[in-house]
Amino acid sequence: MALDEKVSNIVYISISKNDFGQRFKAMRMATVMKLIPVYPNVAADFAQVTRITNDKEARDKERLGQIKKASEVWVIGEMNREMLEDVDLARRMNKKVKYFEPTAKDAELKEIDASQAKKARFM
Repeated sequence: MALDEKVSNIVYISISKNDFGQRFKAMRMATVMKLIPVYPNVAADFAQVTRITNDKEARDKERLGQIKKASEVWVIGEMNREMLEDVDLARRMNKKVKYFEPTAKDAELKEIDASQAKKARFM
């Protein structure tokens, strides 16, 4: 398999900085569904190594690559400008987009309709 080939069981998780703590719920949900979760800086959580960069072009290229390989995109929490770009890109690539909001239960995210997804007030 080529490195740029799409793998059907990858889910890209677009998550705001305000809701970043919810990524573990999303990871748990994805693995139960036999999906491989990826999101910006996923390597930092698994290997405790990060390639944090202030270079927007490099970050955008990495996000594009992850979304391109994913079979679907999950949007969690209040959407910021970057997350809206992720959704737009996913739709242009004909990817399935699902929206979730955090719940009071530790291990759960609630799937919601796109019309219920909230946009950040200060974008």
